[in-house]
Amino acid sequence: MSGATVSPSSAVPIVALPAIGRERHMTLSDLVAAIDSQRQHGNLSSAIRLFVLDFYSAQHSDAEERHNDAHETMAQTARNSLW
Repeated sequence: MSGATVSPSSAVPIVALPAIGRERHMTLSDLVAAIDSQRQHGNLSSAIRLFVLDFYSAQHSDAEERHNDAHETMAQTARNSLW
């Protein structure tokens, strides 16, 4: 692959895979194999991009939900302390 270029849109998902693998306690090759076996259509690079997008979207949603839960708990505590 001498002289091959990698576009930024391809590089980001590939760079993210080792961190995702560590978080899931999977080797990089096992993670890529799992992504490959579950893809519905398209090529592997597209499946990897979608997987990484879904992974970080889910993390963001979870973090936002924890933040909202913490905010509600603090508000409820404040309301209870007034009475």
